[in-house]
Amino acid sequence: MSVTDIVREETEYIDDEWKSTPQNIEEEISNYNSSRNRTLYYAWGIWVTAYARRNLWSAIFALKEDYIYADTDSVKYFNKEKHAAYFEEYNVDVTNKLLTMAKHQKLDPKLLSPKTVEGIEKPMGVWEWEGDYTHFKTLGAKRYLTKTGDYYSLTVAGLPKSAGMKYLKEQGEND
Repeated sequence: MSVTDIVREETEYIDDEWKSTPQNIEEEISNYNSSRNRTLYYAWGIWVTAYARRNLWSAIFALKEDYIYADTDSVKYFNKEKHAAYFEEYNVDVTNKLLTMAKHQKLDPKLLSPKTVEGIEKPMGVWEWEGDYTHFKTLGAKRYLTKTGDYYSLTVAGLPKSAGMKYLKEQGEND
């Protein structure tokens, strides 16, 4: 949302025809930056995305030939024990950076570890182990099926996990 293009052509439908009018870039950016309705700053989205991507690539490069799959905020890989030190060091480093930021901003450090509905603390910014799989199948970004023992889990962006598995089970029963 914060990296939506600030300057867009104006498009109108006139006399059964679509017409586009280019905008003055400097004027539109100035209007955007001076608007009291602006809640996000374009550069935040750019830098947050770039920083997150840098962190993801850091993990991929550390994993080398054991790397299998990654999406926005996760990596799948072989040989957990071999790479444990990387993830431990990364998590300590990012936690220290967040604590330094919280102190500087005079924020309660507890805000850095919000709790789930079940009351489980989830520290922000750290890599967490999602478990071991006996099978992993992906069809591309944010679309994968895992199996651990007899338990399957399906991840498809925008689709509740239970709905995807329900559909697969129904299709299997119909075949």
